[in-house]
Amino acid sequence: MSFLFRDLSVLSYANGFTLWHYKSATDTLAQISASGYFNSAGDMLMRNDLITVVGIDGARHQRVISASPGSVVVGHPVEEGRFYLQLAIPSLGAASESFVVAPTSGVVTAVRSVLEGATSATVTLSPRVAGVLMVGSQISITPSPAGTTFASVPTSGNSVAAGQALSVAQSGTAGTAARCGVLFEITRT
Repeated sequence: MSFLFRDLSVLSYANGFTLWHYKSATDTLAQISASGYFNSAGDMLMRNDLITVVGIDGARHQRVISASPGSVVVGHPVEEGRFYLQLAIPSLGAASESFVVAPTSGVVTAVRSVLEGATSATVTLSPRVAGVLMVGSQISITPSPAGTTFASVPTSGNSVAAGQALSVAQSGTAGTAARCGVLFEITRT
């Protein structure tokens, strides 16, 4: 598909900086992140603006690297040498595995999750790099209400190269089809 102005909105503005939100009902994150996607908004966006991007397969933050009428370049934001990758587990009600690609090399320093619905059974999340479980990264989600957060700190096997897949496998059932958001915190190397 293509960029739609009606899907772009301002969340906050101060001192020449704008925090934007863009949600597409038809495009994937890869399509939204593709070169030229935001070109028609080049006269609205400014260098270093941030865009919270939501596609049909998840959400992420993007930084406007450059913008001029008809040309916009976006990339991943970096905070103190860290960057963050998000993925969504569509349902905790059945065993599954969800994936995201690392855009650059680094070390996974934390894995965080948040429930988007209540659970009534225990589910284990197993974060992996290239299919291999990171030591110390498993998260046990206990019966909890929506909005409950969980976290882990991997201790080894947590180095990731640019282009490698990060994934979260889940086992057990949650008693409901609740969604779960997962955030990988990665420190650049």
